[in-house]
Amino acid sequence: ASIAASLKLGDRSVAQHSEVTILFADVVGFTALASRLLPSQLVELLEQMFQRFDELAQRHGIEKIKTIGDAYMAIAGAPLPVERPVERMAGFALDMVAACAEIARTSGFDLSLRVGIHSGPAVAGVIGHSRLCYDLWGDSVNLAQRLETGSDVNAICVSEPVYHRLRDRFELTDNGVLDLKGKGAVRTYRLTAQRTNR
Repeated sequence: ASIAASLKLGDRSVAQHSEVTILFADVVGFTALASRLLPSQLVELLEQMFQRFDELAQRHGIEKIKTIGDAYMAIAGAPLPVERPVERMAGFALDMVAACAEIARTSGFDLSLRVGIHSGPAVAGVIGHSRLCYDLWGDSVNLAQRLETGSDVNAICVSEPVYHRLRDRFELTDNGVLDLKGKGAVRTYRLTAQRTNR
């Protein structure tokens, strides 16, 4: 809504954010399903899944950026700042994986999710003159996407900055150093659960 209001005022300025938390998620198994299902069935399944993700994003205060095929991109901390953006994104990611597993069970289709999360500086805004879209650019965005690509199935792969923000409230395990395309060796961690208060 804040971006729409700015556009109405003729403001299309691109903003530099010192830190945002970025998530990429990809539906594993969707390409294989495309060869077996009717296009209408495929779209219905994807609609069901992304609708659940959108509902979860709203619940956690996460901003959905876009979907690209069967991939989902979201951020916390832009265009408006929020409290505890990294924790919000972690909770969102865990709920996404659970939602995907539930849809797989109820539909009978072999579906799973790969998720990558990174926090860092990025540039965000609206550019162009047609099909306007709020988007995000920068090295932080590229790293988040590479973490998703390097993630295991039904797993959430996070960067070291994200690990340090989450380790007191969430369960994480060392995922080792991954050789990520275009990034080289990157220390990663796997987010597995939120700690319960005792």
